[in-house]
Amino acid sequence: MAKPPEQLQGNKNKPCLICNRVRVCPYSGRCRSCYKKQYYSENREICLERTKNYNKKCPEKYELWKRKSQYRRRYGIEFSDVKKMFENQKGLCAICACVLPRWSEIHGLGKSCLDHCHKSKKVRGVLCRKCNLCLGFSGDRAEVLELAAKYLRKCHNEEYL
Repeated sequence: MAKPPEQLQGNKNKPCLICNRVRVCPYSGRCRSCYKKQYYSENREICLERTKNYNKKCPEKYELWKRKSQYRRRYGIEFSDVKKMFENQKGLCAICACVLPRWSEIHGLGKSCLDHCHKSKKVRGVLCRKCNLCLGFSGDRAEVLELAAKYLRKCHNEEYL
């Protein structure tokens, strides 16, 4: 049953007893976020068990949530941005143009890799695992990759020992 408007007005714009921010404080003078934090700290094991059970019941939702938060946390981009990048590359590796595993709404790139600059954390493109490893082992240094290409061209034109 909904509370009458006069009872709700008593809860509006009060400073929270814990964080002191002026908010709606329906939880014994605490705002919702402070209440949730306190509840979790007092019932941590119960909350973890409940989450674990839910993740077992709905592994697809958990995997999707994990992937989305990973893209957001690591690279500052949304899941939809990664999907657009994949589609703009027509499902091909940005370096060798091999066909990447198809896009999955749950696993996203799957075995493909989201290439990014390690200094700026800016995303550069979607690569196959081999190309991503190649860039990683070169330390993202273009001059090392150019020397490797020069070496391969030289060896290709010569007889092996």
